[in-house]
Parts: sequence; structure tokens; C-alpha cells
Amino acid sequence: GKPLVWLVGAEALSSFLNSESVGCCGVDTLSQCLCRIAQAVGLIDVAAGVSYLDPVPPFQYVYAIVNANVTNTTTKPEAVGEVDVLVPTWQNLLDVVRESFAATLGEAPDCEPSAEVRGELTGSSYAALFEARREEFEALGASEGNCKIQGDARAFFAARATEVCTNPVVARLYLCTFFDANPLFRGTGWTSGGEREYISFPNPSVDSVLAAPAYASILNFELPQEAGAFSCSTGSA
Repeated sequence: GKPLVWLVGAEALSSFLNSESVGCCGVDTLSQCLCRIAQAVGLIDVAAGVSYLDPVPPFQYVYAIVNANVTNTTTKPEAVGEVDVLVPTWQNLLDVVRESFAATLGEAPDCEPSAEVRGELTGSSYAALFEARREEFEALGASEGNCKIQGDARAFFAARATEVCTNPVVARLYLCTFFDANPLFRGTGWTSGGEREYISFPNPSVDSVLAAPAYASILNFELPQEAGAFSCSTGSA
């Protein structure tokens, strides 16, 4: 699983439930509803023709509603029924990289992202960083539209563990691969779809968030059971 989970605020939930222009009451199917949500949370950009929705077996997306506290701190590992969230600015996201190594790489370097990494990522889009360091990105298998390392990502980054802390290109690929900070991620605390966004680290278990006061409610979006059968280009399957 992922070391953290992404969330949006109550205002986004209200829009999903009540808005005919951007929410689910303005469409006819759950597939179209999922596409509206994906646009809002920064998984797709219909106008740009960009999508980071990647349905894989069991071809299901899960939307969880949970009570959480905006504390800009990590959730205590032993917490049950309590979820603390951080606003994912570049600085906050980079602050949890060191703690994430145990989950993503196993044995990990004892390092924090450097000032160079923080300085180059802060205020920069993926597109701008890729253009400035195209040769480095392409040498590592990334492209302008894809920053997620394919294949054995754990082995890839384990071989470059210290570079996650010192090299802006490797750090950006790490955030994309393990944190799902796709090329639409801006590091401002707002999604590309205009919603306030948050992260919870570490990623809480389902059992822990079903308890009070988190009271998680979970909605499953069942998609067609074959690769490539679902697309948000028209909002339908």
C-alpha cells in the first residue's frame, strides 16, 4: 500500500453531492460521477487531455468519507478513530519523506531532503522541472507526462536512496511513485481542480478509521472488468 493517503475538505464533498455543474447530481451514472470527482481532486484534467486514473484489477476505485483534524502533524501509528492531516505544501510533503522510507524502501538512509531539493521543487511545476532537467528525467525513464517509475520501484529507489534527499529529479520521481504526487500536483495545498487538499501520514488502516470519531463511510466505484475499458474523456465507460 501507499505510505500516505490524499483527502479533500468538506467543501469538496458538498460540491460532489450538490453541484450540478461540477458534482454528481449533474450526471447520470456512477462512472460520470467518478470522472467529476477525479477532475476536482487532480487525477485528471479534461481540458488538457491528461489522466492519471489507472484502473487495474480489481477495477475499483474507493471514495472514503472520514472525520479528520487539520493539525499539520502526522497521525500517531497507534491511533484508532483519529486521523490527523497535513496540508501538502512542498515543505510539508518533503518533511515526511524521511519517515516514509521504512514503508517504501525497508532499510533506508538517515537523511532529510536537502535545501537544494526543497528550493528547486518549491514553486515549480513538474512540467517546468522536467523541461529544465529533461535529460536527467529521461535517463531515469520518466517523460513529460509520466513521472511514476515502472517495474520494481522499490529496487530502483533503494539503489538511489541518498539521491532522494540530494537530487531534485530523483526526489520528484520518488514523490510521484510512492506518494502519488502526479504531474498535476502543485504543492500549494490546492488541487489542480481547485479544491483544498490534505494528506494523512501514515496511511491509516480501514479498521482504524471506521471507529469513532473518524466514522469512515466508504463508497466503491465498480468499473468495467477489463483494462482500457474506462475513460473520462466523455465521462462514461
